[in-house]
Amino acid sequence: MGRSHCTKCEQQIAWYDNVPLLSFAILRGKCRQCGEKISWQYPVVEFATGIVFALTGWLVFSVADTESFLPTIFYLGLFTMLIVIFVYDLLTMYIPMTVMWMAIGWSSVYLIVSQWLLIGAYPSLMLGDILPFVVSGLGAFLFFWLLVWVSNETWMGMGDAYLALLMGLAVGWPGILWAMTLSFGMGAFAGITLIVLGKKGMKSQVPFAPFMALGIVLTVMLPLMFPELQFLMILY
Repeated sequence: MGRSHCTKCEQQIAWYDNVPLLSFAILRGKCRQCGEKISWQYPVVEFATGIVFALTGWLVFSVADTESFLPTIFYLGLFTMLIVIFVYDLLTMYIPMTVMWMAIGWSSVYLIVSQWLLIGAYPSLMLGDILPFVVSGLGAFLFFWLLVWVSNETWMGMGDAYLALLMGLAVGWPGILWAMTLSFGMGAFAGITLIVLGKKGMKSQVPFAPFMALGIVLTVMLPLMFPELQFLMILY
């Protein structure tokens, strides 16, 4: 793909014109070379990413607590990949499977490493702690796979099934229930709104991965922001 470049004049974008949000504001949303308008997609995604990262640092990370380092790194990596999946599926109706497998592998390694550090002296206990995440992921994958099979991929795609597997690995039990409830709730609300506004018809397809990605992020973030909701999931 190479370095960032203007989609019209194909000129590479200099580093000083590629600073998130600041460059967009300085250039007034236009390419320095040809004046082509820059899509608002870029600053919106940059702003949302900054908010997610800031919240992760505020809610998870603590300089005085070394045990917070690993989950902070995990969530920053996971959220980065979820943002890529969110934007890509929203724009193309396609989930980048390379990123998906990276996220699944990232979550699997984190589960093993975090539990090993936590219960290193009692390795036989690791399976019991990891099992809720694995079962949640496989159960969610099977549910979505059935939807894919029954609908011949008109309701859901296989990418959504793999994202459901990631969802279970990321939030475990009972977090998977809340993540799926949020995903379907937000998806239904968005679909109905688009139909009412005349943007979509009853048979139109709406990308579902963005709502699943957002469901994962909210299921992680909400219990951290509101301690009374910590029963929703096993944080780490």
